[in-house]
Amino acid sequence: MHLFDDADLYLYYTAAGDADAEELQYSQRIAGATGVDVEASDDGVRLDGSWDHEVLLEPDGKWYETERQSRAMTYTFRDPWFYQDPETGETFLLFEGNVPVPEGSDACDGDDALQVYNGCVGVAASPSGDPMDWELRPSILDGVGVNQELERPHVLHRDGRYYLFVSSHDHTFAPGLDGYDGLYGFVADSLSGPYRPLNGTGLVVTNPANAPFQTYSWMVLPHNEEVLVQSFFNFYDFAGESVDLIGELPDAEQLQRFGGTLGPTLRLELDGDRTRVLGTLDAWHLPLADEDLPELAPYEPGRTLAFEGGNGSYGTDLNGTDG
Repeated sequence: MHLFDDADLYLYYTAAGDADAEELQYSQRIAGATGVDVEASDDGVRLDGSWDHEVLLEPDGKWYETERQSRAMTYTFRDPWFYQDPETGETFLLFEGNVPVPEGSDACDGDDALQVYNGCVGVAASPSGDPMDWELRPSILDGVGVNQELERPHVLHRDGRYYLFVSSHDHTFAPGLDGYDGLYGFVADSLSGPYRPLNGTGLVVTNPANAPFQTYSWMVLPHNEEVLVQSFFNFYDFAGESVDLIGELPDAEQLQRFGGTLGPTLRLELDGDRTRVLGTLDAWHLPLADEDLPELAPYEPGRTLAFEGGNGSYGTDLNGTDG
């Protein structure tokens, strides 16, 4: 969603399936909507009018895999995110996609089992500046042979660098690689890259070992010298090997373990190619731009000696060895 200075509101979303299909479909397109007015008063914010919806982007089969081309467990062309480059003023839509890797390709040394792990962060530009007029561009990050899903991509500009963040799962890493359900980050000197992984591994935030699916769908937001990380409170008090095992529990227990709300807001420090967690705010606490953050409590990571002069636990690779 994006609100321009003239109060025009634009909503970007994933349109999935086909309304006229006889069976459930998973085709995905990026759509936009506009046409409502934003009215603010002492009583709150109100949207007045009706939305006009339009399909904006579809995978082209050249830079972004179509559903017909997909050979993987999932197919993605979703999660649009509006971004205006503060250095150029240009506007972009970032989204999650997949790189076309046809059978018989030389990618991954011809290994079919690795080729289907082909996630990427796609981008579309609006040369005209019209928020409903977009043209596909080549992806800015791809995970061919590494990971199949790079979800909810978004960018934060800080100190002349571009910080790209995505969410991903343990089960979407390619065979032979071990990862986490977590927030992953990369940094570059331009929006188009090339990107290098933060903390040497890309891992920025993950869940505790005794609750590996506790939170997901992270979003990083700037706030003064820090950045804040919002997440969805998913399944807690569950240490199974796969989130799919939740479906084997009795219905009542599934509901009992489901958070279904926002998790606590994390306070994060960005320092060049490294990050560290400083502390937390309450769930749903997203401060206003001019709101001061509270002092860190003595027990919070940003106040301990564990990180002083070192790189903390984020200096290890995904197998737990020194990075």
